Amino acid sequence: MTARLIYAFARRDIMARSTSPFSWVVQIASLLFFASMFFFIGRTFDQSAAPSLRGFHGHYFAYALVGLVFARFQTAALQSFATAVRTDQTAGTLEAMLVTRASVPAIVFSAGAWSFAYAGIQVVLYLLLGALVFGVDLHHANVLAAALALLLAVAATSPVGILVAACVVAFRQGNALLSVIAAATSLLSGVFYPVAVLPRVLQVCAVLLPPTHALDALRQAVLLGASVRAIWPDLSILLGFAALGMPLALGAFALAVRQAKRVGSLSYV
Repeated sequence: MTARLIYAFARRDIMARSTSPFSWVVQIASLLFFASMFFFIGRTFDQSAAPSLRGFHGHYFAYALVGLVFARFQTAALQSFATAVRTDQTAGTLEAMLVTRASVPAIVFSAGAWSFAYAGIQVVLYLLLGALVFGVDLHHANVLAAALALLLAVAATSPVGILVAACVVAFRQGNALLSVIAAATSLLSGVFYPVAVLPRVLQVCAVLLPPTHALDALRQAVLLGASVRAIWPDLSILLGFAALGMPLALGAFALAVRQAKRVGSLSYV
């Protein structure tokens, strides 16, 4: 059931995105332009690298490239569930899905499946551009450690996206909250600059966010070749966030569905 559900969601989303081959050309071009922007920013500052970048050989673009990789998966984790729910609400198909035998967690995870797959495609393109066009050295990357860091990063961040999706079910609102969360995460977590440059009080706030630990682990694995053992302190924190957050988020989503049934906003359930 779950595999068929994932396939159905993915097929629908692929058909929605693949309106023409030209759209893929536009996507690749936008990735190239965005990566180029950070490359030239890096060339501006590499000669006077900040002390906080010296642990990563002082190359800003390589540092930012890992941030771009993480940002794609973070966007999928934060936005995919709420976007899918809202799309199905407006299309009138959410009610029909909720009367199937599929469990609520299966529906939630299937709704985001293609977004994560699409983020993976973009990440591969970013890394290829970084290595082949901009000369980023990825030979020492620890692929296993990086993959594990990304997996746990998604698991730790997705509960927030599921909570926003619950707000969409209950109140048919959530985009404003999502924008605030995404902006705060980008500001505090060191996506495009080291957390060390933030004021002390914001550094304390950053430590409390899963993306901060995800980025630290990911950069060590990709840029320094760190092993799973070396980045385990960050991975264990991500695992804790995921273990606590996922059941709470899924419970909140199920509660939102029951509340929507009670007030009649899910008319077919």
